[in-house]
Amino acid sequence: MESLLSWGQLEEVYREKGLVLVLGAGVSLQCGLPSWEDLLKKLSTRCFGGEGHILFNRLKTLGYDLPAIAGMIQNACPIDQKYSELVREALYEDFPFFQRGVDKTNRDEFLQYVQTRNPTMRAVASLCVRAEADGKSYSINPLIHNIVTLNVDSVLQAYAFARYKTRLLRTVGRPSTETRPDKINIYHMHGYLRFGKGMGDLAKEAPDGLVFTEQEYFDFFNRPNSLFNYTFLYLLREYTCLFVGLSMQDSNIRRLLHYSAVERAEGAKPLGRAVTDKKRLRHFAIMRKFSTQEVSDQVEESLSHLGTRIAWVEEFAEIPERLAAAYRSTGGDWGAVF
Repeated sequence: MESLLSWGQLEEVYREKGLVLVLGAGVSLQCGLPSWEDLLKKLSTRCFGGEGHILFNRLKTLGYDLPAIAGMIQNACPIDQKYSELVREALYEDFPFFQRGVDKTNRDEFLQYVQTRNPTMRAVASLCVRAEADGKSYSINPLIHNIVTLNVDSVLQAYAFARYKTRLLRTVGRPSTETRPDKINIYHMHGYLRFGKGMGDLAKEAPDGLVFTEQEYFDFFNRPNSLFNYTFLYLLREYTCLFVGLSMQDSNIRRLLHYSAVERAEGAKPLGRAVTDKKRLRHFAIMRKFSTQEVSDQVEESLSHLGTRIAWVEEFAEIPERLAAAYRSTGGDWGAVF
């Protein structure tokens, strides 16, 4: 019942106010891209040598977290190789369109690859789009205000362009990039690495903005006025955010949610107003239920203190239809965009 209630509340917010999407590795995973942990394992082999994955496992067993291990890996990177290129190679190693990219000759192949393998990414892209009356052209969905992504890959943008044949997503990978009011701006919090055409072009990607290591995380979150920190905090305050493809374990994301929740609560105190659950629990995270109800309950309670309620699914395969239900609730033609 609680799961149905959360999804119903999400649909209501979508209809009345719209959403900001916050995307994690789970959105790209089914396209053959690695999770953050698997990415670091791949980099371990490249930087520590053939037995690097064993060292990675030992360090993790000893209690070192992933950013700390990432820092060790970067320090071991061969001096004759560029670290960002090693990351790109490890990131796209199992992605069949890595080197060639996507053009007119393989566009249909690429679309079929994403649509059959990754229904979550397909659904996220569909949620961002409205079909025009002519049935051939598309525009942005005004109820999706922005996208924040913790991923560094460009597969979502490539898919949206190939599917809708117009650039509806505006990539913001560095502070100098101007946003566009006629696009859905997608903020890359941890850097941006393209595949195919545009690789290595600093005007089109942000390899210098990678945030993987412990030191990079320290620097990133020690600059509260940096673009991505204040932008994310602003979006948390102004909009309801829907987290897709995240485990919600990232301490830095949880910290920003905490700051936002506390700021709203403190702001209401002088007015003597009670903050209702509807206002307090303003964000949503799509998560798969855990094997034990006790764990699910504790995770739900933990996130509630961060102003976030969980929209539970039994399996991730449910996500497209759940998003479709929200989309259809405003009269949108899901079949025309999915």
